[in-house]
Amino acid sequence: MRNLRWAFAAVVAAAVVAVERPAPAMTDTDLTSTSWDTAYASRLKLPGLGSDTSDTTGTVAFSSDGTFSASEDDGGVPRTYTGTWRLKRNGKRLRLALDADGRAALSDAISDWLEEIAADEGLTLSDLSVRLARVTMKQARLPDTAGDFTTKISATGQARGRLGRRRVSSALIYNSNVSVTVSAP
Repeated sequence: MRNLRWAFAAVVAAAVVAVERPAPAMTDTDLTSTSWDTAYASRLKLPGLGSDTSDTTGTVAFSSDGTFSASEDDGGVPRTYTGTWRLKRNGKRLRLALDADGRAALSDAISDWLEEIAADEGLTLSDLSVRLARVTMKQARLPDTAGDFTTKISATGQARGRLGRRRVSSALIYNSNVSVTVSAP
């Protein structure tokens, strides 16, 4: 009878562990198996001069070598941002960073956006240079199987150029909340 109680207790304990076991985390294979849809909600601010917002869509693909390529349809202008990724905390978090090409693509996108803002105001912006001093990507919390995860791309820097005949210089602040839709594997 005593062995029967131990056997019953072992079965109950195994059932409790199976029920309380956390959902499986994302794996490298889950991330690299397909391209994921993305939505970008971006804001560009020039302190003292104004700000603008933009909502765009695209895709992101994660490669098994630890790199990613994110595309964006910026009003008919295709943009590609590249960088590196790494799973953290046993697949519960995703660490992302833009590489040099990704930073250059972001700088180009911000330059084009500034020229577009000036044109919308009836102004001509020329000899524009954008220098990004700091670019960060927030670590993302991953869903267990399907759903959305978000990261935030933040950049600060300096924009310089000519507005008509006048030289202008301003700090810039860029933020983009990027939502990635993950399908069930």
